[in-house]
Amino acid sequence: MIKTVKKLLILLSPRTRRLIPMILMSILFIGFLEMLSVVLLMPLLTSDKLIGSGTPSSAMNGSMSLVLKVFDELNIHTLKQIAILVVSFMIFKHILIILLNYFQYKIIFGNDIWLRNELLMNYTEHDFLS
Repeated sequence: MIKTVKKLLILLSPRTRRLIPMILMSILFIGFLEMLSVVLLMPLLTSDKLIGSGTPSSAMNGSMSLVLKVFDELNIHTLKQIAILVVSFMIFKHILIILLNYFQYKIIFGNDIWLRNELLMNYTEHDFLS
């Protein structure tokens, strides 16, 4: 497997090789944002437990009580405030994901152009008559 990865790294431009850690971090960050958006949706899905209760019920798991504690710290108590927070976060998340995907595709297509140029240079410099 290590040999295969080394062979694949040859196909990457030096600039792309330098940016691999940033690409991997952006992928992990997008995954974290997606996970956080699911956690923020939980209070909306269990809104009947939120309305009228100042403390989380025992049926809620630890992550839900943590979300409710964060909401208390932010002084968010009504369902409307939670919905506004969730929608704002979703808009922010999608804008950030679009920007990170643009960054990733720009690197990938830049590497594609570099690889095409390298192959063309090798083909034109190669002596086919001998």
